[in-house]
Amino acid sequence: MSGHAIQIDDIWVKYPGRSGHVLKGISLSVERGEVLGLLGPSGSGKSTLLKAIAGIIPIEKGKIFIEGRDVTDLPPNKRKLGVVFQSFALFPHMKVWENVAYGLKVRRASKEKILGKVKELLELVGLSGMEDRYPSQLSGGQQQRVALARALAIDPRVILFDEPMSNVDPIFRSKLREEIRYLLKKREIAAVYVTHDREDAFEVSDRIAVLRSGVLEQVGRPEMLMKFPKNIFVAEFLGIDNVLEFEAKNPLSFGDKYSLLKLDSGEIIIPSSSVKNGKGVLALPADRLRIASYPPPNPPWLRGKIDDVIFRGIGYRLTVSTPAGRIAVLSKNADVRIGEDVYVIYDKEDAVIIGGD
Repeated sequence: MSGHAIQIDDIWVKYPGRSGHVLKGISLSVERGEVLGLLGPSGSGKSTLLKAIAGIIPIEKGKIFIEGRDVTDLPPNKRKLGVVFQSFALFPHMKVWENVAYGLKVRRASKEKILGKVKELLELVGLSGMEDRYPSQLSGGQQQRVALARALAIDPRVILFDEPMSNVDPIFRSKLREEIRYLLKKREIAAVYVTHDREDAFEVSDRIAVLRSGVLEQVGRPEMLMKFPKNIFVAEFLGIDNVLEFEAKNPLSFGDKYSLLKLDSGEIIIPSSSVKNGKGVLALPADRLRIASYPPPNPPWLRGKIDDVIFRGIGYRLTVSTPAGRIAVLSKNADVRIGEDVYVIYDKEDAVIIGGD
């Protein structure tokens, strides 16, 4: 366990007065300097897992290690980690300088150390010159930077983030994510980053853990999860477009790894591992699809009718209704009309494998 910043071994959590467990046998590790995103819908157990790591709530069973040390029974202030909360949790009666210095003062650091450390951190997060402002005088993004500086002040090896972008204006989120990741990597700090926002998780995380109803569904690098989601829930929650299920009668071999299915809606090719028990699952990224007015000479293709055309600023989102289901297509151009018969074409390599081996 010495190589892990965090090691979670089979933890179970149950809240008093509630039936069933909120976390069910979670085992997970975070490497030193790694950012792990915890992604899942409301009620999936993300924040509960974060609170268990922080020691804010007790666990019923299992072990938690931080930097190789068993902290399962230690209080939060003995776990040597920083926490950045959803609400920022800044002291409203304290100025920026005092908020950042708070953890150092509690630890009885010298005045010289506090002076140097706070100055360094405010420069690091781009808030030099704002030392004398109160939180109410700052924007949401600036308050989040103060919260991050305060967490960094105690030199933690691990920082926990609980929905840190919830109170930040959407227009500033991407820039702030970039800054958070840069600071974590620069200082080689491990982090657990809780969010329900896929874009949030993808921009910050090295790996992502997807939770559902207290169970860890899948863990992996973002690109791996997008290409090989474990099941339809993971695929749809990650925002993978066009997850279609259908009867896969008499699939024909199409090379070593693909199957050709002849349907009423067309001729499609999917990875052979996606065909199981007479059922087929097809997931197609919207940005990899093309629209044609005439049937292509070779598969794969699906026949349909244009349902809607929406301009998205950087291109168009077309909705095509097919017998297999509604399909979204992202296109730079929209040379089609609503109600027009079209053919959706894709390259077989772009089909996403759901639940494959």
